[in-house]
Parts: sequence; structure tokens; C-alpha cells
Amino acid sequence: MWPYWLMFSLAAVGACSPFDLPRSLRASVWFSVIGVCALLVGLRDEIGPDWSAYAVLVMAGVSVFAKSQPLPWLALVVSIPYFIIAVAMGYTRQGAALGLVLIGLAALARGKTLHFVVWVVAGALFHKSAVLVLPIAIVAGTKRRIWTATWVAVTTGLGALLLVLDESEQLWANYVEAEMQSEGGIIRVAMNTVPAVLFLLFGRRLGLETGERRLWWWMSVFALACVPLIAVSSTAVDRVALYFIPVQVFLFSRVRALGGEWLVWGTVGYYGAVLWVWLNYAAHSYLWIPYNLMKFGA
Repeated sequence: MWPYWLMFSLAAVGACSPFDLPRSLRASVWFSVIGVCALLVGLRDEIGPDWSAYAVLVMAGVSVFAKSQPLPWLALVVSIPYFIIAVAMGYTRQGAALGLVLIGLAALARGKTLHFVVWVVAGALFHKSAVLVLPIAIVAGTKRRIWTATWVAVTTGLGALLLVLDESEQLWANYVEAEMQSEGGIIRVAMNTVPAVLFLLFGRRLGLETGERRLWWWMSVFALACVPLIAVSSTAVDRVALYFIPVQVFLFSRVRALGGEWLVWGTVGYYGAVLWVWLNYAAHSYLWIPYNLMKFGA
């Protein structure tokens, strides 16, 4: 298990350290830790149910999104237990898609709708479900909303037509009519629910610009909408809910503004507990243990 705890510990030290690194070292230390995580994700051997590796895309997305938050190291802490270890090592194509969606969300928070759409469409080339995130740009827009809604809707329609609709009947049959159930799906949806509720209650205390607040208000609403749908098909809802994991990263990287430094330590402890419980008690965690490094040569 040590590689998983190594990733988490490196991020936790960065989040909890009382000392600020010299400006000249901050970038090199950050990218060294991101590089270690990328290597551990990408060089694993027969770890998780899906062994393909898009490690650079995943970690690039995490890095860009985390660096756009007020506490990047804490954002990385939140990302490691479930997104990086469980998703990126388990659902590798969807993990790559979500990595690109993260870059898009960082752009959308700055009002760059076109950049968001481009990154999400790029993500959909890895996993078609990413097109479901595109309508976020419509409801989150604050400027030229009619024009934005029109061209994003057209893009979403074309993306769905080209990438999803040809398999829609099969997907519906497999995920909904077959009532596929995902072990742990309820827990993963619940993990999104907590920060979503916190944002809806206390979001105005975070000092966000109107566009960013609107974006995360809708992301929180959609995360909560997954809760009643889990009874229909936990597998389908679980896969969609993965795209709302950023709500966790966004909210918990701002806990200092909600209650002080003790909440930073509490967040690190909480996600450390999440990692420990998942590694020891998750139904499929045996696929991750022991960690095997890819062997090169004979």
C-alpha cells in the first residue's frame, strides 16, 4: 500500500506545513510531487480493473485545477484518495476524460466558455459520457447568455449525435433497464453531497465572483440531483457523479475561509480516513493491492 500513502503523504505535508517555501522552489516542488503521482499511476502493473494508462492527462488536469484553487496542496489531498487512486487507476478512459474536464472547469471559472467546451469535447474523445458536462456552460454563463446558450447547445447536440446517440439504446438497456448496481455507488454520491450542501449553505461567504459562484452553485445542484436517481441505476448514476467530484476539491480547498486552520487539518484527516477505509474495506480494493510496478526488459 505504500505508493498510495506516499502520494497522500506528500500532498498532506504540503497542505499542513506551517512554513512557506521560497518562491523559487514552489513550482519545482509542486511539479515534482505531481510527477511522482503521474509515475505511480502510469507505471503500475495490473493494478485496478483497467490497465491502460493516461497518467499525464490525468495529473495535468489535477494540477491545473488544483493550482487554480486558493489552497492547491489541500486540493491535491482531496483529489488523491478517490479521483487519482480509485478513478484514474480504475476507470482509465473516464479518468482521462475527467482530467480534461478539470482543465475546462478551471477555464470556465474564469469566464472562458470556449476553452471549457474545447477541453470537454477533447475529454469526450476518451469517454463519451463527458459530453454530459457541456450544458454546465449554458447555466453557468453570466454574459451574452442567449448567444452562449445557442452555440453551446448546438455543440452539445453535435457531440451527442456523433459520440453518444448511436449507442444510446444499448447504454439505456445496459445501465437502466438491466438495473445495474454499483457497489459503493451510494457512498461515492454521498461524498459529493456533503460539499454540495455546504456550498449551497455557505457559498456566499467564499467571496467568489458572480460567474464562479454561479458555476459551482449549479455543479452543487447537479451533484445533489444524483441522490434520488441512485435508486434507478447506481452504476449509471455513479459514472455520471464522477464528473461532480470537482465539487469536493473546490469546496474543501476553501475550508479555511469557512472556519479557520483547524478545518484544513480536519480535511486532511477526513481524506486520510477515506483512503484507509477504501484500501481496507472497499469491495474491489484487492485489485489495487499489492501495488506492482511495471517491469522493463527481460
